[in-house]
Amino acid sequence: MLARLRALGVLARVSWRGVQHDPAVATPTRVADRRQKRALDDEVEDVSRIAPEVPFRIPSRKPNTGAAIAAIASVGRVHPGRGAQLRDALSTAYWEHDEDIGDPATIVRLAEEVGIPGFVDLASYEGRSDARAWEREWTLARLGGVPRLVRDDGKIIWNLVPVAELRGWMG
Repeated sequence: MLARLRALGVLARVSWRGVQHDPAVATPTRVADRRQKRALDDEVEDVSRIAPEVPFRIPSRKPNTGAAIAAIASVGRVHPGRGAQLRDALSTAYWEHDEDIGDPATIVRLAEEVGIPGFVDLASYEGRSDARAWEREWTLARLGGVPRLVRDDGKIIWNLVPVAELRGWMG
């Protein structure tokens, strides 16, 4: 979704809120079992059909994204632009390079690569609180699943849609 929004030139207009795809996923990340692999294969097949322009590969694992989301929120509080860069770097690392974005070392390395100073706490209390608030907001709105885009007027895009529909929805 991020790659599509970026390609359409509308990503800056989106207020991103991270929610965990599956909070029950173990940490540290394990290579996907057959059930998880089948689910990832299905997800990639759906994305390929609807959004062939989006670059990605089938990941070998399904990470717990809690620490990554908290890091994005933590950085975003100090420097929103760098928070967005970290979000994009984490997305690219997972979907294009099959990296374990649940691994704290991967999060730190990517933060360094996008120029986030070492003094920025990637797991700040405030960032973790923001991530929990996003999760609560998502749960209370009963949106279920990801990705979802919600406009200020309450209209929702469920999952990936054809580019023309997304353009029309973004206005």
